[in-house]
Order: sequence, then structure tokens, then C-alpha cells
Amino acid sequence: MAVINTPKCGTGSMQSSIQRSLKCNNAVPFMTETAVYMGCHHGGHLIRTHSGIEGIQAIQALRPQDDPDRRQKCVILTAVRNPTSWVPSNFMQMSSTLCDPEEPISYKEFEEEYHNFIMGHTRFIQEQMTSTRTHLTRHFGITMADVIESMNINGGYSLHSNPYPIGALNNCELLFLRMEDGPKWKDIFSTLYPGIKYRPNRPRTDACPKIAKYYKAIERRGFTAEEMESMIQGNSDVAAYFQMYNLL
Repeated sequence: MAVINTPKCGTGSMQSSIQRSLKCNNAVPFMTETAVYMGCHHGGHLIRTHSGIEGIQAIQALRPQDDPDRRQKCVILTAVRNPTSWVPSNFMQMSSTLCDPEEPISYKEFEEEYHNFIMGHTRFIQEQMTSTRTHLTRHFGITMADVIESMNINGGYSLHSNPYPIGALNNCELLFLRMEDGPKWKDIFSTLYPGIKYRPNRPRTDACPKIAKYYKAIERRGFTAEEMESMIQGNSDVAAYFQMYNLL
């Protein structure tokens, strides 16, 4: 299995759930600095990365050389998340001192820090938003509109088989999960992949109780027109991501 996922979209909980369920070893670097590998019980493999390109290369490298037709099956897991909660999560990840501030902080100061983060990290936000989905959808011949339509029908997930008889990911299937449907993930995993017992990680509001109400407030706040313009800056993939959640 491979977790090729956008940062702050449940990557850690996916990896730990699979690693625990399939009795995989501790993660070690694999091929690049950003991909890690875990060998699992009965000869299985688990890859985790935030790069679509590197994840696909890792899958290719792990497939047996004596299996030219790629008969060995692979499963790729990834997720989408509303930018109004995804951007705040990245903000808190990069602003760790705000989780447990030494001095009391007002919401106005907190919101200003958030605004400055967005305006000052445009390239980072764009790269993180497009690091996986663009590559995976292209290799599976689908669009994000296809994914969202399927998610709405299935109640939070979209499962796709690779349509190409040859190629890097033939005989792979791609599971898209929606973070907003996180409470359903346990049942989704147990239905699609019996034996995988999903367990979510600790939420950010529990980890940062001193600013939990501020964190929830910036999620509800959404984005200003200035912030939206800064994050998009003509990037059609990023614009499509916002449109996917009816933010444009």
C-alpha cells in the first residue's frame, strides 16, 4: 500500500493505522529524503510520501523486476480537505510557538499572525496543495470533478481502478478520502480493506487547548479576497481546488 497524500490531510493517521494493522516495521528513508518505507508482515510493502512524483517512483521501484505486466496489486491512499481547515492546520504546524504561548495572546494578534502566514507563504501553499492530486489524477485518467461526484455518491470516498493496461500504476487502485467525512473512515477502511483498523490521530484543538477557540474561529472565518488572490495567483490547479469547495 502507498499513502501518497497532501500534508495535513490525515497522512499520519493513515500510515499508523496501516502500519499497526499489517504489522509493518518502523519507517526508514526510501530513495529520497521525503519518502519512507515500511516492510510489512507476509512480504507486503508500505510507502508514505507527500510527493506524487516520488510516490509513483517508489511504487515502480518496489515492483518485482520479474513481473513486467505488473500483476502485483497496489493500493494508493490520498485525501482532500477543505482549504478553510487545511490552511489553518498548516499555519499551526509552522507556528508551533502559538500552540502553547508563553504570554496570553488576543484573537486579533492570532488572526494577524494567520494573515501574515498566508501572505508570506504563497509558494509553499501552492506547492503543498498540488503536490499529489495533480500527478495521481493524471495517472488514473480522472479529474477532481470525477472524484468529488463519486465522493458525494459514496458518502466521503472515491475509489478508482487504473484504466491503462501498461504504465507506472497499472493494476493499482486509488482511494480518495474526504477529511470532512473523517468519522466514516473507520467503516470505509473496514469495508474496502478488511483487516485495516483505522484510528484517527489526536485533533489539533486537543493538542493546543490554550488557543483552541482561536483555531476554530479562523476555520470559520474563511479567507479575505486579498488572501485568496495571494494563494491563487493565476495557478489554475489551486483555483480549481478552491472551486471544488465552492470558495470561488
